[in-house]
Parts: sequence; C-alpha cells; structure tokens
Amino acid sequence: MAFADRDSQPWEPRTPEEWIGADPLGPSQFPLWGASRAYAPDALFETWRQLPEGLRAQTWREREIAAALFQQLPRWQARAAGMLAAGVILFDPQWWGFGDALLRSARFRKTYDPWRYGNGPDGNAPFPPNGWWVIGAPLPLAGAVFYPESETRDLERLRPAIDERLPVPSRLPLERYGLAVTVPVTLQPAIPYRFYSAGSAPATALQSGQSIQALNPMGHMTSGTLMAIADQGPRPVLVGAGHVFGDPPNALRNAYQKVADVIDHDRQLDTAIAAVYSSQILDATVNGLGILPGGPILPALGLSVQLIGAVSGRQRGGLVRSTHVATSGMIHLGVPPFFEIVGHAQDGDSGAVLLADMGSSPSQASALVQQNPALAALLVDALMGMLVAGPPTPPAPGRQVRLLARSALEIGARFGLTWRVRP
Repeated sequence: MAFADRDSQPWEPRTPEEWIGADPLGPSQFPLWGASRAYAPDALFETWRQLPEGLRAQTWREREIAAALFQQLPRWQARAAGMLAAGVILFDPQWWGFGDALLRSARFRKTYDPWRYGNGPDGNAPFPPNGWWVIGAPLPLAGAVFYPESETRDLERLRPAIDERLPVPSRLPLERYGLAVTVPVTLQPAIPYRFYSAGSAPATALQSGQSIQALNPMGHMTSGTLMAIADQGPRPVLVGAGHVFGDPPNALRNAYQKVADVIDHDRQLDTAIAAVYSSQILDATVNGLGILPGGPILPALGLSVQLIGAVSGRQRGGLVRSTHVATSGMIHLGVPPFFEIVGHAQDGDSGAVLLADMGSSPSQASALVQQNPALAALLVDALMGMLVAGPPTPPAPGRQVRLLARSALEIGARFGLTWRVRP
C-alpha cells in the first residue's frame, strides 16, 4: 500500500519497497538482518506510516543512530575490551555541559521537563505533554554503549575509547524536527539479565497474561506467562518465551491439563509457538483488562508501557528506555536487536505481554482521545512486545528496573502470525 497521508513528507518512504531500500537497519547495510524471517518490511512500514509525523521522524532517527553505533562498535571494542552492546536511549538534558544547556534548554525543556520531572507518562501530567511528538518538540536521542557493572571503577579506560559524539547522516530534514547531525554517545551500565521463568499455577482459562506451564518428555516443568493467542494460517497458536515453552514436542499445560503442543522455537528471538488442542476454549482478551489489545506498534523511546504478567499482574507506569540494543555477536549472526523497558516483573513473568499505555488514570486516556482521536485509537493498549528477561534479583514490590523485551512485529513476522487484536 502506498503512503499518501496528507501529512506525509518528501523524506519518507512511500511503499514497503522504498522502506527496504532506505531502512538504515535493512538489508543494504545489514544483509543478515535483512535476510532474517523476523525482518518484516511490510509490517514495519504499515505500522510506522500510521504514526503522527513527529513520531515517524523519531523512530526513523532511532534506526539511523542504531546503524551508526553498530558500525562503530567493532572499532571501539578493538580500542578497549569490556564493552557489551550498543543501543539508542533518551538523552537526559542533565548530561549537557553548561554551554550546551544554554543553547538547547529553551528549545527542549518546555516539553521535556514536565514529562521527566513531573509525574511523567505514568502520572497526572497531560499526554502528550505540551506537544510531545509534534514538530519543534522532539524527544532528545543519544547513543549508548553498555558496559558490565564490574567495569564501573574503570570507566576512565573505557571513555577515551568511545567517541563522545558521533556524526549520523540522515535523510530527515533534521532542523525541522529539532534534531542534530551529531549525536552524543553515553556510557551506561548493562544489566546481567536472566530469564524470569518459574511462577504460580495457571488459571483455568487460556488468556494473554496468564501463567502457562511447559512439560518436556523427561518430565521437567517450566512456568512462565502466556504472551498472546494468535493464528498461524487457519491454526490457533499460543505465543510465549522460548525458554519457557522449550522445543517440540514439549506440551503446554493449563490448570494441570494439557492444552497445546510446542511446534516451533526460534532461539534467536527466544520465542516459541504451540498448536492449541481443538477442544480448548480460547479467550483472546488480556487477563485483567478484559479487552482485545490494539494492533502491533513499533517500540519508540519514551513510549509508556504496561506489563501484564502471570505473577506481577498488571504493572503500569513503565516506559521504553532503549531501542535497537545489540552486541557485536548479534550483529554478525543476524540476530535482531532487543529493546529495553523500565518496569516491574518477577519470576514467572517471562513471556509477559507488553502494551502501550496512555497513563495510570482514565483522565489521561480521555484527554488523549479528545486531543488526537486517531493517535488514541492507534496507541491505547497497542501490542508492543514480550518480556524476555530481567535483572538477576527481581525488584522489590513497587520498584522498577530495566527489563529486556522482543518486538511483537518481529515475532509476528517470524512465525507468520495474525494477532488477535481489535479491528
């Protein structure tokens, strides 16, 4: 389908074919990723073109920055060992030097300060705050190089090996969106993620966000969360974390009854699907919400996130912290990048469904509907991805941490899924 919306800009790809040729993370620069079954230019383009102009520009710029970082990572690692991965994050104005702050604060702080230092996306601040995602008020972006926490005392060695600023050419008219050619690069501690399998016994109905158990032929049981119910052609399937579902011919159990058989496991995505028994009743709504999720959406920096896990239940107030996070090994092997959120999860939440969230109070969603009904229809409870892993020690109640996730768009493309979402 061609892109002919009334606010389309000359720089934007007009068709999926144009997207493939222009995508900074596409096959022209990263052939292995382009050849991956998880790379879905049609789905990426169709989802991206529905976004408002400011967010289309932001997500495209995130991909440009990620491509530039991945190309530099081998050079940086040759200078100093200890760097684990690279990705794109929101730039905090507090990191600016005095001169930078004088130049930029008037432009950015009007929108960024209320969002960050007020109650943020999960509190009572209006959404979008004073024109978030509109021309002239973009969210500031930065590159990040992630290092082990063990290297914290040795940052003096790592910092000189990494360019503090990286020129990133763009097809965007950067001045139109308040963006710069040169992007700051920060050092960020990496989380030694681990899987959040385990958890409580499942409920009696098959529903996204509920507990699910996988039983292998040797009798070993693993518990996690059912991400979603989808269709692979005419066949209904359950979707969840690969380290929970495991490999064929593992069986999935719900309320101590076998309900599905694992039929495919992609270890690169850490995602698996299972064919549901014909006698099993399915409920495609999200546990605790009672609604169908919205269609898949691109993870974008700063986007509010809610997590629905089997153990933690519905957790709100999270946000996308970094996008396109990959190690050198992932880049060379063609493994798609992860994204990170800030949120709360516990053991047993692996596979939790991640949805876009318009805030923790009904008034915020109502305000968004009044301000921009089309954007509200696109973003409210939109399917964003699946929880993969969290820090070694799960967070205390009420505390948020960095969590690793996979995009629903990539999962759907890899397995040829039609998500059960609202029209």
